[in-house]
Amino acid sequence: MEEDKEYLIILDLLFRVVDCNRGVVQLNQKLFEAESLARKFFCHCASVFYLSRGTNIDDFPSTKVGFFDVASINVLARATIESFLAFHYIFGSKVTEEERNFRFYSWQLGGLKERQKSLPSIQIREQQAKKVRANEQKRIQNYEQILKNNKIFLKLNKKHQKRILEGNWRNKILGGKCENMSWREIALDAELSELHAEHVYRYLCGYAHSSSLSILQLSQANTAQVQSALFAGTVGVIKIAMSNFIFEYCKLFPNSKLELNKNAEAKMAAEDWIRIGKEA
Repeated sequence: MEEDKEYLIILDLLFRVVDCNRGVVQLNQKLFEAESLARKFFCHCASVFYLSRGTNIDDFPSTKVGFFDVASINVLARATIESFLAFHYIFGSKVTEEERNFRFYSWQLGGLKERQKSLPSIQIREQQAKKVRANEQKRIQNYEQILKNNKIFLKLNKKHQKRILEGNWRNKILGGKCENMSWREIALDAELSELHAEHVYRYLCGYAHSSSLSILQLSQANTAQVQSALFAGTVGVIKIAMSNFIFEYCKLFPNSKLELNKNAEAKMAAEDWIRIGKEA
């Protein structure tokens, strides 16, 4: 399919702009984390492509099984979109360096705070979990101190400073206050259209949360043609996310920008999908 070819061209470009930094020792913590988030994003995009070709289990005990897994594609697509939006919020948005530091260290602190609250699922792991928590306390204290010296943080009132130190990291700053910044708001900041920022994302959430509409659509998808039609739009949205991610990523890494410019066809395809994401 032509759509498969174009997806693969953009996916390959994503791989190359991320992989071209392989072996480069990254001492800058922000760039190190940006690379890690990029690898997560690539894996999601690659898995969506893999699933879009159909799920086939030839050695299923009772019979051969083959189908298009619409639900998993859409659930995975939601995680893919959120990975791009997190990347944009932390690394790609047009904010001051002070606010970028505020966002980055709030994000780092949030993940560690979340782990501190978690309990090991098996009691035998308790001792190991305590050791991990103890080691991470030093990082938590470091990030808290960095935030306490940040000018954005210092402008917040005590209530909202406490909110940040508790691990809330997606925020919009309103004077001395901060409020949760929704995925929709981040998508609009990334210049995605209202259709993609609000309605498409809500559609994908319906599959993640098993809404009755998602179940109704699945129950009516009795043929491979209908099943594939249910995720055709989703594949397009991932192409928009990949294309935007590529260009934002290349702003951070000179080697990646050089790699981007090596393939005019792939770059042009990505530029087309960025435009589609803005106009649709």
